[in-house]
Amino acid sequence: MVKEKWSIDRILKKYVLVILMLALIVVMSLVNENFLTSSNVINVFRNITAQGIMACGMTMVLISGEMDLSFGATAGLAGLIVSMFSEGTKGVLGLDVACILGILLALLAAAGIGAVNAYWITKWRMPAMIATLAMQYVVYGFAGFISQGWPYYTFPQWYSVVGMQKVFNIPVCVFIFLLFAVFYYVLLNYGKFGRKVYAVGGNSESARLSGINVNRVKYVVMISNQMCAAVAGIVLSSQIMCAQSSLGAGTELTVVAAVVIGGTGVGGGKGKMGGTIIGLLFLGLVINAMTLANLSEYPQYIVKGVLILFAIILNVLQSRPVRKKKGN
Repeated sequence: MVKEKWSIDRILKKYVLVILMLALIVVMSLVNENFLTSSNVINVFRNITAQGIMACGMTMVLISGEMDLSFGATAGLAGLIVSMFSEGTKGVLGLDVACILGILLALLAAAGIGAVNAYWITKWRMPAMIATLAMQYVVYGFAGFISQGWPYYTFPQWYSVVGMQKVFNIPVCVFIFLLFAVFYYVLLNYGKFGRKVYAVGGNSESARLSGINVNRVKYVVMISNQMCAAVAGIVLSSQIMCAQSSLGAGTELTVVAAVVIGGTGVGGGKGKMGGTIIGLLFLGLVINAMTLANLSEYPQYIVKGVLILFAIILNVLQSRPVRKKKGN
């Protein structure tokens, strides 16, 4: 086995995100005394939980060589399904049972959306970006139509546990995110299905010739991503005890940015769940730092865009083969 030679250049390329994150923590802790307080750190983790759950599914989608832009709309729809179903059936089933059935119905609806996305991609060979962008409009429009644009507040009291309650001073939603992160980390790094996802993303034709059912893998990946979005929508609605069609709007940019910044290539076959977690933390810290600095929403969009471009450039540089010096 050839040992990997380490150099300053290689270390900087591989751990540049960690280095930048540590530098950001040091600078912000010196500039703002509230940055490293326990309450602010917990606030950072709470703010990235819903996006983090979505990022778990999106990591697998990008590794498989596909794209999904409809999950933000699904998150809003999921919360609405739970609340509207609870409102409509609480008189018959009771609010607690109605809410539980509403959660199951939301997960089922998300699975259906993922299956439809996979159908267009596999059966009709539609570009994933176009198919899921169309689905984003359909889902968002449907959520707005059934709710008439109004928010819904019908939830049992225990529903708030998911988003607002704490265990050992840590929000329950953080534990939920960690469970998803561990599950997808194990799946992608040690699971047989994870190896199939990497194979399909690396070269789908080679994967097919090796006996992998490429279409089935893509179905599972797209359905899994949508169900992650539904869980994230439940978390978001639980945090404010309110459901509305626009609840997940705009999360697509943050989620894709975190995954790409974490090192997952948009071309497929490359990426790690660990990198996604680091990307989420880095982006969460950046957003938190900008909020503490009283920057408005629009400069934050600029920073996110620059970070995505930086991450893509870094991916390209890391993918280039190292040139051997003459004489070696």
